[in-house]
Amino acid sequence: MAIGGKEFVMDVDDFYPCLRLDLIICSPDLNTTERHKIKRVLIDTGSDFTFLPIDVIKKLNLIKTGTSKKIEGFYGKKLIVMFYSGRIIIEDVLDELVEIGGIDSEPLIGMDLINKLHILINAPNCTFEIANRNNYKPPNGWDVR
Repeated sequence: MAIGGKEFVMDVDDFYPCLRLDLIICSPDLNTTERHKIKRVLIDTGSDFTFLPIDVIKKLNLIKTGTSKKIEGFYGKKLIVMFYSGRIIIEDVLDELVEIGGIDSEPLIGMDLINKLHILINAPNCTFEIANRNNYKPPNGWDVR
């Protein structure tokens, strides 16, 4: 592993290859043990926020943060989205309390979480590596000043 993170295989089942991974969502309350695994979550640099299915958020009884945001979707559709407090776990990479938007569509990781990570794409091998910013190790010879 080039940057000290975890390696994933790019999703080539979509029309264009993309970065997807599995994550676990749970309550920020450490006394609550219920968790839900969501598979094939898209890493979307075009989204400012992380969004997960509202039915999963309600199943876990996540608490509203009191924040709602007006967002514009992919096709220009405007929505008002309620946000919830949750804990997202990406195995061996991230365990973070975050604000999550509840939507009725595909789950995605937005720039709010992406900015906490280093992502290295190895396109010829169809793999990518993700490292938490706190554990990041620059590849040999890289000047990261």
